[in-house]
Amino acid sequence: MKKIDIKELIVIAIGIFALCFAISKFIFCKFNMASDYLTASATFFTAFAALYLYNDWKTPHQIELLERQKEKILNLFLELENDFDVFYLSVYNVGVSKEYEVLAKASKKLIIPMETLMSELDFYEKILEKLNINQTDLQCKPNECRQFIFDMLKNLNNALDPSDMPGSITRYKNILNKNNYVRNLKLNKVYIVDDIQDIVLKLYEFK
Repeated sequence: MKKIDIKELIVIAIGIFALCFAISKFIFCKFNMASDYLTASATFFTAFAALYLYNDWKTPHQIELLERQKEKILNLFLELENDFDVFYLSVYNVGVSKEYEVLAKASKKLIIPMETLMSELDFYEKILEKLNINQTDLQCKPNECRQFIFDMLKNLNNALDPSDMPGSITRYKNILNKNNYVRNLKLNKVYIVDDIQDIVLKLYEFK
């Protein structure tokens, strides 16, 4: 946060006092009415100081909010990547060992980080809208990433049939061969983190 310029505030306070004093004298001379220019000066200066301090605080608050959101999204991507690696290995290993319970658990474990990540991407999108950020310049738009996660979750859920685990494994393998989820997860993670860092740098420049 930038330091408050005390000299600037003093000059403005004197200016407000002089203006209120001049208006008070004009009213007294013109209409023979007394006015409390000291109270008026204090009121105007208080309002100005509040606005000054709010604008001084607002940008650091926006930066802090974006930084926190970046950390949340990054951690969720890392958690999802780790869980997906376990799931991926389970698909191919269980096909040999027939330990279907391991695969079922690995599949279900993906649900929470995916749903949480979609929620955080939705909040990230709302932050961008509040800050009037042009999303066409982003490498990875939050709504597109959210849709990717949603489609991934839907495809994997539809493939699982606890009463037919061999068939589930075949469907999983077809989905994994058709969609490069590992690569796309990593790319979305890198692009979103990079986008947020660029936005933060621009806010620093604006400040």
